[in-house]
Amino acid sequence: MTTFKDYIKQHRGIDMPEGDISMEWFEKNHLPMIVECTYCGMTMAAPNAMVDDDEYLCCKSCAE
Repeated sequence: MTTFKDYIKQHRGIDMPEGDISMEWFEKNHLPMIVECTYCGMTMAAPNAMVDDDEYLCCKSCAE
């Protein structure tokens, strides 16, 4: 299990900035700003998502 931030760094070579990230940054890097947990359907800001070993996005609750 890894954070969305670490996942895009490892797989796309993109460093996600800290703090508030503008919508323009997501658009420029072709990344979603809002994602959905594969397991429970909750939506969240992409930086709050986790990526499991099968590369599914999940919320922190489902990651546990």
